[in-house]
Amino acid sequence: MFHWGKIPLVRLFFAFALGIVCCDNFYIEFNVVLSIALIFVPLLLLSLRLKFSYYNRWIPGLFYLMSSFIGGYFASAFHTQNVYLFSEEDNNIYYAQIIDHPLEKENSVQAIANIISSEGDAGRFINNDILVYLEKDSAALELEVGDKIYFRSQFQSIQGRKNPATFDYANFMKRKYIYQQTYLSSENWSNAEVETYFSPIIIAKKVQRQVKYIFEKYLKKKEALAIVSALVVGDKSELEVELKQGFSIAGAMHVLAVSGLHVGIIYKVLEFLFNLLFKNKKYQRLQAIIILIFLWSYAFITGLSPSVLRAVWMFSFIVIANLKLNHPNVYNTLAASAFFILVMNPNYLFHVGFQLSYIAVLGIVSIYPLLFKLLKTNNRIWNSVWGLTVVSFAAQ
Repeated sequence: MFHWGKIPLVRLFFAFALGIVCCDNFYIEFNVVLSIALIFVPLLLLSLRLKFSYYNRWIPGLFYLMSSFIGGYFASAFHTQNVYLFSEEDNNIYYAQIIDHPLEKENSVQAIANIISSEGDAGRFINNDILVYLEKDSAALELEVGDKIYFRSQFQSIQGRKNPATFDYANFMKRKYIYQQTYLSSENWSNAEVETYFSPIIIAKKVQRQVKYIFEKYLKKKEALAIVSALVVGDKSELEVELKQGFSIAGAMHVLAVSGLHVGIIYKVLEFLFNLLFKNKKYQRLQAIIILIFLWSYAFITGLSPSVLRAVWMFSFIVIANLKLNHPNVYNTLAASAFFILVMNPNYLFHVGFQLSYIAVLGIVSIYPLLFKLLKTNNRIWNSVWGLTVVSFAAQ
């Protein structure tokens, strides 16, 4: 029988998520939020020491939910207030680093750059992302993730949708904490040598590109290279429109999107192999460490893309929970992983990939056992076929 008391982290997660949603719609100055959060910290510590009767047990529960709600609001406000908007009238010299693979467009090269410092800010580190369009020439086409540039330009706000039913590109970029863009002609930018900070994502993007170079060396057929790059490292830049449409019509587009499906397959294969190799429970910790190393290595190969990063965090929590507890509650484990991901980036809550990933997993862990029991037999082959069918239906 379902009981809310067994899944406290799920309740706290919903309160945390509600705080993020409220911050997105009703923003309060960060200093006010910080003051409220600081008031709640000693109250929270006090509530942990006080003892309440059975009939008054709802009081600390309500207080924990309020604390989680404020925590969600604070996390979202903290990330939002760190975004620095440049004046659209300034025409300074800026130093930046390319933090994602540049995309070749029809008349330009699109890149996301992290502004490190500017002439008008006394050389201080700014750490702010912007969308950059560079005039299409040989220098722009040679840009790679991690390259540093300096340029003189003015910024403009990314324009939102002009018709109610169209795609809101400004809101889409806002979820990535990118609010401004600029266009750079060939004479307005150049490569630069500037001090940068350590970035695991840039390192991962470089690893992803090196793996793709290996594929390019051995796969001469363009279509094969595009499919393998999308399947293995999540790089879909080489996919032609017709190829995407073919996978979409066949209902297999999710195969090309490296996400929880791929990470889940790797996790289950590793778990199966290590269960055969390490049958003794004393090797359980070693098994967990090796699985985590494999999962995070794969995350780096895919460039630490948000979809893979979410899935790896999710399965990492599952591995750790299985190590610490004999029968961990899967709902608490999922809530803990979602909690951690949203603390790092509250805007993930609004990403469709985040929502679908967790809803699909919830469907599998809740609906699959019920449906599987309906036609379960003693035949292992039938159970395998029926299990695959049911798990796909549960995810849908």
